[in-house]
Amino acid sequence: MKPLAGSASKASSLAAKLLAAWASRGGLTSKAERQMRVVETLSLGGRRQVHLVACAGQTFLVGCGADSVQCIAPVPASPLREELL
Repeated sequence: MKPLAGSASKASSLAAKLLAAWASRGGLTSKAERQMRVVETLSLGGRRQVHLVACAGQTFLVGCGADSVQCIAPVPASPLREELL
């Protein structure tokens, strides 16, 4: 039986996509190397949440619904924010 033409390139393309997905979820990086993290989450019910997200030294309030994600506002530096981080 002859291999299908292009099957090797399809397999390598799939492998590349899987590797990229794995790497984007943490892959080989340690927690110390990550630039973004969810500091706190508040469930609002009905598949809606508000997240406090720290990224690159800044903090943002992010709203998530069943079909959307939106940055609500940046959170200014404060003693309380520094305690959470």
